[in-house]
Amino acid sequence: MPDKKRPRSALGSDTEDVGADCTLTAAVTEGHVFNQDQTADEVAEELRQKLQCSVIAQPLAGRKLTKRILKLAKKLAGKKQLRRGVKEVVKSIRKGARGFCVMAADVAPVDVIAHVPILCEETGIPYCFVPSRELLGKAAQLKRPTCVLFLPLIEDTDDEEELKLQRKCWRDLATLQKSLDDVLREH
Repeated sequence: MPDKKRPRSALGSDTEDVGADCTLTAAVTEGHVFNQDQTADEVAEELRQKLQCSVIAQPLAGRKLTKRILKLAKKLAGKKQLRRGVKEVVKSIRKGARGFCVMAADVAPVDVIAHVPILCEETGIPYCFVPSRELLGKAAQLKRPTCVLFLPLIEDTDDEEELKLQRKCWRDLATLQKSLDDVLREH
């Protein structure tokens, strides 16, 4: 009988506790860092999400940045100022809109969004990846998952919280891009 508190696995039927403990053991042996407050199931779920990430999912936003981006996306979606989907995002980037691009790391096949990071780099638009398409779809207030969102910079808004959120996201994305550029220069 499935436990109501434990989330169902995306990989199929509920995993047994033995499987979760094996995953936890594998995580410890591979040097995975996790909080003491996390249960074995939470660590296993975190590892499953990392395994589903595509090869090109760099830079991957951290937990705090992901939360900020999704909060901002929800605000912009409420005002109908958000661009959703590959076709609409590419059109906005080519037109020279100011903002930043957020892509899902679990897109399959990768060819669907493989050209978007290159476009962003050519035009100087910061971009990052978040763990799942479902998160992006929910933040964009859609019923279906989405691969890409473009969050335009809105400078003439009355909402101080939105401006503050935009600045924080922009600053964090700039540092994320800088660290990615440093890593690429080393190789």
